[in-house]
Amino acid sequence: MKKLLACIFALQLCACSSEPQIPPASVCMPQAVAIRQVDDLMQYYANLKKLSPAELAREHQRAALEFSRTKSDESRMKLALLLWFPDTPFRDPGAALQLLDAKQEGSGLESFAALFAAMLTEQAASANSAHKLETQLKAERKQSSDLRKKIDAIKKMEKNMIRMEKP
Repeated sequence: MKKLLACIFALQLCACSSEPQIPPASVCMPQAVAIRQVDDLMQYYANLKKLSPAELAREHQRAALEFSRTKSDESRMKLALLLWFPDTPFRDPGAALQLLDAKQEGSGLESFAALFAAMLTEQAASANSAHKLETQLKAERKQSSDLRKKIDAIKKMEKNMIRMEKP
């Protein structure tokens, strides 16, 4: 019995003294880098919103030049963000989507690029749908106007017929 208690006590001491296994830094490092890269891109976008139209145009030129020189995934993403930026003369969601479709393996930005590409694709589908609805609305308005003119013409004919019948 004393041996059993001594064994249980020894096991408890061993269990208390063992440290939890922490994954090596090399496993956590890519995730930390990816998080930092996405944070940097989000900060970049926030800064873009503060720029004037002229400053945005200069930033677009700078980003396009940087991407043409380095072809890095970070410069690719920055240029895609600029091409997507609303109310700018250089806005081109299609070109942004093409940039995002390029391979970005190993950069840590794959998931962000996929999410951004999905958002751009959805926006393009929504814009296409809105354009179709706008075209239908114009056609309906024209048809309504034509019908209104026909009704007015019929009313005018009826009034003329009534006037002719009166002695």
